[in-house]
Amino acid sequence: MVYSVTQTLVVASALSSMAMLAPIADAHQIVLLPEPQWTTSDKETKYNPLAFLENQGFATQEDFASWRDKNGYKSLRDFMDKAKYTVTSGADFSCGFTDPKGTPQPIPAGNAMRSTGYTHDGPCEVWLDDTKVLEGDNCHDKFPGKDYTVDYSSCKGTCTLRWYWLGIRFLKNQYSWQVYKECIPLSGSGEKTQSTPSTESGGSGTKQESKRTTDAPTTSSSFGSPAAQTSTTTAAPTPAAQTPIPANAPTTKVFPGPGPITFGTPITWESQHNLRK
Repeated sequence: MVYSVTQTLVVASALSSMAMLAPIADAHQIVLLPEPQWTTSDKETKYNPLAFLENQGFATQEDFASWRDKNGYKSLRDFMDKAKYTVTSGADFSCGFTDPKGTPQPIPAGNAMRSTGYTHDGPCEVWLDDTKVLEGDNCHDKFPGKDYTVDYSSCKGTCTLRWYWLGIRFLKNQYSWQVYKECIPLSGSGEKTQSTPSTESGGSGTKQESKRTTDAPTTSSSFGSPAAQTSTTTAAPTPAAQTPIPANAPTTKVFPGPGPITFGTPITWESQHNLRK
C-alpha cells in the first residue's frame, strides 16, 4: 500500500515537472518570414538558445541597455558578435543553425517579417547587411505579436538579414541571458516603408493641400489668381443717351419769383401790358 502511494506521488511529480518544462521549451523563438535555411532538421535545436551567458562569466542583470553602454558596446549586434562566449555544439557563432549562403529568399510583400513571438523580455535587432532596420530595448513589449514590418529599401538586389535577440529571464535566483541569432539571405530590391506626413512636415500631403486651399486669397482680396481678379472687376456704367439741343432753342432760367421767365420769345403788346401790371 505504501509502495503504491509512493509510486503514484513520484509519477505525479514527474508529470508536473514535465508540464512546467513544456511551456519553457515552447517559449523560445525562431524567424518564420523570411524563411531561414536551416543547417539542422531538429526542431528543439532550432528553438533553443545558442548560449546561456550567466554560465559564462557575465554579470547579468535585468537592464541590458545600461550594462551595454557601461561596457562600451554600441548595439546588441556589437555585443553579440564581439563578446567572448561559446555557443552550443554544432552551431555557427555568427548565424547559429542557419545558413547565410543558403537559397536566397524573396523580400516579403508589404515589408513583412514574422516570428514565433518575443515570449521573453530582452532587446532585439534586425540588420540588412550593415543597416539596422529594427530595434527595441524590450521587444516583448514593443512587438507583442508575431507580425511586424521592417524597411527593406536598403536591400539592392541581394543582402543578408541578420536577426539578434537576447532573451532575459529570471531563473534560479539570477538573470539568464539567452542568445539567439539567425542569418537569412535575401534577393530583390525592397521598397521604403511609407509614412503619413503630419501637418507640421515640410512635404506634400492631403492635410497640407487642405490648408493651402483654406489660406488662398478670397474674391474680395486685391491680390490672388487672375480668375479671382476677374471675378471682382466691376464694369463701368454705360453713359445715358443724350438728345441734341438745337442752336436756336429757347433757354430757361429760374429766378426766385413766382415763376420762370423765358428769354428769346417774341414780345407782344399783351406781354408788355402784363409786365406793367
